Amino acid sequence: PGHNEKQRYFRIHHDLMWEYGKYFSSTVLLVNRNFIRFNNDSETSDVVFYSNAKMWTNMVYEQYKANLLTCKIQNLEVYVSKWLPLHMITAGFFDEVVNLLQNEDFLINRMVTTGIENSTRRIVTFVRSFEKATAFDSKSQMPSTIQFVKEFLCSFNSSLKDENVVHKAEIGRALILLGIQLQRFSKWSASLDYFTEALVVFRSISFSNDSPDIVRVSKYIDSCALRHVRLVRRDSPNKLRLKHVTAMCFREGVYSLELISHPGYAIVRMEDKPKPNIFRNLEYVFVGVGLKDSALTVNYDGQTIQDKNDCLSFCAAFASSNEGMNVCMITKIQSDKNNTKHEKENETFVELFRKASMYTIDPDGSIYPTMAPHLCLGTTSHPCLYLVARDSPNRAVFKFASDLQDSKGINDDLSH
Repeated sequence: PGHNEKQRYFRIHHDLMWEYGKYFSSTVLLVNRNFIRFNNDSETSDVVFYSNAKMWTNMVYEQYKANLLTCKIQNLEVYVSKWLPLHMITAGFFDEVVNLLQNEDFLINRMVTTGIENSTRRIVTFVRSFEKATAFDSKSQMPSTIQFVKEFLCSFNSSLKDENVVHKAEIGRALILLGIQLQRFSKWSASLDYFTEALVVFRSISFSNDSPDIVRVSKYIDSCALRHVRLVRRDSPNKLRLKHVTAMCFREGVYSLELISHPGYAIVRMEDKPKPNIFRNLEYVFVGVGLKDSALTVNYDGQTIQDKNDCLSFCAAFASSNEGMNVCMITKIQSDKNNTKHEKENETFVELFRKASMYTIDPDGSIYPTMAPHLCLGTTSHPCLYLVARDSPNRAVFKFASDLQDSKGINDDLSH
């Protein structure tokens, strides 16, 4: 009881200090060695708080670098592994934090200090903080950082003996954590490789099929089998319905496309980057149904649904609002003003895609093309095939490949 009372005392003391510190750093700013006080309105206080946070973390980081040369830092390894990356991110040293996270000595020190699984969990926290600070830049170096950590873990795993069950199990769980984070970048095929390798690790230490780790990784393997979002009839059993429909109907802010029709799932990007198309410099990326952790976040203006990060708009493939057509997100299409010869065709083309990008959200959560109200967004009953690396452990291998090769030879003979 005495120990619990002491913990409660420290908790209250910590919370009071935190609230006071937050209030002070949101209203007072140090400028040219003078303290300037600002009004405590929400907009101003957020700016002041951010400025202070960046300035103070920059001071901490600079102090760390200065003391590093004189070896005056106590508990250096703890600071480096737990706090240094976050301070670097807040201070805006993005290139430096990438170099740190992709440093083998840093990974070794982290894993020796806190263990394989816990250190990987912390690295995932750094990755998410980095993405938040850089506004989810499409050219982020975090996927390559995740790949670096994965290769380090796999190399470490190959050096362990089979009887080293504890470390191997932690490596398997760490691979799952990394794969989950890759899914947030819409790198589904790569994440599938991570989960498959985790499964191999668990089986190498004789985990049974009903063990929690095998069950968990199997769930994530299944989650990589995305199903296309396509146009279906309004009475289809495969109709999709949104969870946060009320806010979207009132057009209040940014929304997650989590589904109430498929609990635990959401509408997601099927690839991380849009692909070029032969039509008027149009780029597109298909959307599918995946785990809610990777849900698209969008803006809705009452007519179009746009990804909040790169402003891609929902549109039926080829601007064809017909049953069975896949749904994708496309870049904005503009008429080619320099092409006066085909001016009318250009305007028709732009208008066709504009209409195909118009969607209405029904109060029940379903989404239907405004120009085809008898249809709505739905999904397929089965997952789709997609391209993976030639050396992927998840590449499709035909059972009767030799028969296919023989038939090719027969067809070649007949053609002659």
